[in-house]
Amino acid sequence: MANIRKRIAILPFLLVFLFIQKGISQSGIKLKHAEIMVAEGKYESAIQKYLKLYKKDSTDFDTNLGLGILFEEYIYDEDAALPYLEAAYRLTKKDTQPELMFSLAKCRLHNGKYELAINLFKHSLNYVNDDADGKILRIQIEKYIENCKVGSDYNIKVKNKKFRIKHLGPEINTHYPDYAPVVDSAGNYMLFTTRRPDNVGRSKDVYDNKYFEDIYYSEKNQGKFLQAVDLDGPNPIMDVYANSADHDAVVSMTTDGKKLFFYKDNGLYVSEWSGVLWTKPERLPAMINVADSYEPHATMSPDGKMLVFSSNKTGGIGGLDLYMSKLQADGSWGEPENLSTNVNTPENEDGAYFSHDGKQLYFSSKGLSGYGGYDIYVSEFNGTEFSKPVNLEPPINSPNDDIYFSISRDQTTGYFASSRKGGYGDMDIYQFYEMDKPAWKSCMEKNNQKRPSNVFFKAPDTVYVNELALLDAGVSQFKNEYPYHFYWKINDSVMPTDSSRFFHYFRKNGTYDATLFVIVFSDSLVTRENYCYSRKIQVIERPRKDIVKIEPVFNKDESKISITGTVDTKKIDTTQLQYFKIALDTIYFDLNKSNLRKDAMTAMDVNIGRLKVNTKIVIKITAHTDSRASSDYNLKLSQKRAQAVITYLGKKGIGKKRILAVINMGKEGQLVNNCGDNKDCLERQYQLNRRVDFKVIGVEAVPVPKPKPEKKKPAAGKKTPAKKSGK
Repeated sequence: MANIRKRIAILPFLLVFLFIQKGISQSGIKLKHAEIMVAEGKYESAIQKYLKLYKKDSTDFDTNLGLGILFEEYIYDEDAALPYLEAAYRLTKKDTQPELMFSLAKCRLHNGKYELAINLFKHSLNYVNDDADGKILRIQIEKYIENCKVGSDYNIKVKNKKFRIKHLGPEINTHYPDYAPVVDSAGNYMLFTTRRPDNVGRSKDVYDNKYFEDIYYSEKNQGKFLQAVDLDGPNPIMDVYANSADHDAVVSMTTDGKKLFFYKDNGLYVSEWSGVLWTKPERLPAMINVADSYEPHATMSPDGKMLVFSSNKTGGIGGLDLYMSKLQADGSWGEPENLSTNVNTPENEDGAYFSHDGKQLYFSSKGLSGYGGYDIYVSEFNGTEFSKPVNLEPPINSPNDDIYFSISRDQTTGYFASSRKGGYGDMDIYQFYEMDKPAWKSCMEKNNQKRPSNVFFKAPDTVYVNELALLDAGVSQFKNEYPYHFYWKINDSVMPTDSSRFFHYFRKNGTYDATLFVIVFSDSLVTRENYCYSRKIQVIERPRKDIVKIEPVFNKDESKISITGTVDTKKIDTTQLQYFKIALDTIYFDLNKSNLRKDAMTAMDVNIGRLKVNTKIVIKITAHTDSRASSDYNLKLSQKRAQAVITYLGKKGIGKKRILAVINMGKEGQLVNNCGDNKDCLERQYQLNRRVDFKVIGVEAVPVPKPKPEKKKPAAGKKTPAKKSGK
């Protein structure tokens, strides 16, 4: 764990010796003191020395190069390094400074500038030495290029909206490394590892010149983590563990919250919860903590029968590998087995985590195809073997290190550490929200609580057998929030809809529990909130006298409304299949009316929220009437309804360029029931046909260019008059 950011040990002024030295600038005497400081690991002092030289001459190539490589290679602050490396790049011949191109390429990768990074990496690759260190560097550069290509391919796709990421702020993070978040099963507190100047020993590890690791603790109050404190400070959980002057790191906790793993004294330890306090940590056996090897992390399966840990012991595939040890009948751990090339690579694999059901193993790898640095992957476990890992993609993964992933029991939230752009510096801890999964268990626990004022559930108390009942999630105005998903249950059956309102057939009489689960997303807080409650619906046999024939009353407005699309169907990308799963709500109209009712505007606002999240999708709207009145009249009425919808969308910022076309179905175009001509239906059945439907048909539409007016040809037999010349 102490070596999460370990790189090839390269001093800024020695980096050049990994490359063929062609036209390399030599540092002058004025830089020697700064270089000596770097060699001694006095990076902060070296920075101050470089900055003094920079203040005297900001155009000196060696000063800019030294500052840039120092920030990039040792401080791991690519944002701080970038302006100095760019300045050095401008001040020299671009094709004779491979060490400069190498560091600048890594900064470009950090910022997601993949194409620029690829060119710089490829150019620096031409100058790599053929010695042992050069061969290692060549493999590293080729992996960087591969990562850039993966990131570049992803950049041309629509961004993943499944996850939302939240930086945990100054209560948890600093500009020093903060990582390995471990949250208890109830979500009440967090333990994590940090490398800060105020550690117990107040000293640095000579191996990487970073402060020794300490464990910190933060308690959650009203949904927010409080200011983190050293584990030695006042806290309610760890009386038997104290940080030392050496490395002390928290590793993981079992999903039941009863075992806690640590890294200390160059090995893995475990402590158990007695129901009152944690026991004194015990070192794991020698077959796991192998002498003269490094085992930084471990995770235990939910049933307690498997331990997956990382190790660089002899005989592995390369770097840190993941191994699995099984619990034996006598309570001992069996001989560890390498998880094989299906998971492990010649690079590092680390930070494994079992899901709460034991069916997924999350871990980080530097060797699998990814976006840069460590990426997070998931592998399915069938009880015997692990499947081919799947990259979690952005925004979970970034061009930098992403590691120590964990996820809640209901898979709706979790934590990880990342050195991505936008943090405070080095590694920071983030929380993520999975926006597409309901938390039904937590939903059931909230049924008796006061329901939120901005969401309400409308459903009839009584309906008839084999009649459609409308279940409606009314939504009032949210402040900086919008409803993202609507999930429904009838008794224990999840309904196949993600709409704020839907109609349901009740086939048998009896009492039914209808449950609504709403996920609300906050732009300002980057969080999700769960709103949930239920209603009981009594289903009874319908008496025959309830059938009522309703005669329509028509408006004689015969004005013609013409509506056309503004995009070319041939230019729409229909390969992004995940966007066709986005549900958009149908809206309904009163008899013979085209104005939007209040409930229709509410449903439209839900649709607009989804359109604003998924900014590139293109929709088709289809307007309908019920079967009554003439076809000509119904066609005009459906056009009016469609125009009302387009107007409302436009007022809310959804322009016609995102609407492919409007299909005016008119009389009996697509009835949802058998209420056609000469049918006696209830008004609620006719209501289902007076509607406008919305459907996603693709992404990234290209506007159709307006045709150029054709030039009129002169009439036959007439000569075109000659132009008069100017005087």
